[in-house]
Amino acid sequence: MAVEQNQVPHSVDSEQALIGALLMDNDLLGSVDEFLKEDHFYVGVHGKIFATVQILVEKGQVADPVSLTSYFKSADWFEELGGKNFLQNLNDSASKIINVKTYADIVYKHFLERQMIKVGTDMVNSVFTNNASEKDKKEPVELIAKAEESLFKLAQSGDTGKDFQDLKNPLVEVIRKMHEAKEIGGGLTGYTSGFADYDKVTGGLQPSDLIILAARPSMGKTTFCLNLALNTAKAALENRPGGGGVGIFSLEMSADQIAAKFLSSSAAIDQTKLAKGMINQNEQDKIIASADQLSHTPVFIDDTPALHINAIRARARRLKRKHDIGVIIVDYLQLLRANAENRVQEISQISQGLKAIARELDVPVIALSQLSRSVESRENKRPQLSDLRESGSIEQDADIVMFLFREQYYVEKEMGSDPESKAYKDGLEKLEKCRGKTELLISKNRKGATTAINLLFDGPTSSFKNYVSMED
Repeated sequence: MAVEQNQVPHSVDSEQALIGALLMDNDLLGSVDEFLKEDHFYVGVHGKIFATVQILVEKGQVADPVSLTSYFKSADWFEELGGKNFLQNLNDSASKIINVKTYADIVYKHFLERQMIKVGTDMVNSVFTNNASEKDKKEPVELIAKAEESLFKLAQSGDTGKDFQDLKNPLVEVIRKMHEAKEIGGGLTGYTSGFADYDKVTGGLQPSDLIILAARPSMGKTTFCLNLALNTAKAALENRPGGGGVGIFSLEMSADQIAAKFLSSSAAIDQTKLAKGMINQNEQDKIIASADQLSHTPVFIDDTPALHINAIRARARRLKRKHDIGVIIVDYLQLLRANAENRVQEISQISQGLKAIARELDVPVIALSQLSRSVESRENKRPQLSDLRESGSIEQDADIVMFLFREQYYVEKEMGSDPESKAYKDGLEKLEKCRGKTELLISKNRKGATTAINLLFDGPTSSFKNYVSMED
């Protein structure tokens, strides 16, 4: 039998069976009221009864046909439906119900389907309205982004909750990871960063972790993350341990700019020379060879500016489903958007959203973050957790918080440009000691130690490398 095309998705029988089950046994409410709400019912009266059952149970009272009759006796609609007999019929219809959540899931599924219809209708109407408008016309991509955001919110609300689980399965997983770490000598258990000391401290980039990398401008945080992305993706290309595809959400730099940094780092060619075409034949050959290798590397870039956190989540899901990526990088956190009354709440929603992405997709999410200007006013300019900008929720939500610090930047700044000045001469000795050296300060590590890791930075080739002391 063909289904009527325009029939609104609903199931009155499921709604009645659900209400009846709750009237028969109020304890069943706990398995459904976490996700089911009054407006999820197609029949408005059923929604009102459900909400009233919630109110009475929360007050510690019994919700049954007798108590509800007293509650609704002054409402005209109640008598029109049959009053107490109507409630009793609902109660009787539930006499053989075993799993009330099955009925709740049906009710909720139909609610989501009705909301999908609404989103689709709103999308169609927005196109017609936009075309009819004489001014302030939006680009199609803006309308698509708005529709995508609405659909994502709907998808986000579609989780009807997880049941409790006992300790058995989590303990099995912990033991499995322990054996895995033991077999590889206590080393890499996550995705490789390509930086030996970091992987040694953390075991690599761990699935479901939110990792915050923060720094003041000119410290090289974007370059560091791009180097890390390349290291992880190249390991995957070469079938080495800890390899994985990488998704990059770049809200500041274009894909072309990122590709140029990748080329400069991979070919070890000065990025300025590359951009200006000031290269010899040997350098050109190296660039072409690097470009060929990079073109096969599993790195995927989305350079859409000002993305909403909900859009990031939707796109990350698609990326994971299509390419099974292992790591996600967001550059940078403060350029994302969320729906909030003020900036502190917005940053809080964003950091919570990024952590939710890490957990849902079971991937490490690395988010770059700005630091407050207060760093510049201190004598010791090494960043601290209190320097995280705009919200303490960033530190709270993160599994790892790390900072980049290059003393060379501040020494050169204090020296100035006059070789004859005292500040310049005094700074030369300091400069020799810190040239190229970068500190990666792990200031929060939920699963391990906090420490400082030394790296080498080469600005012209956009490269960070493992640090080797001249004293070793």
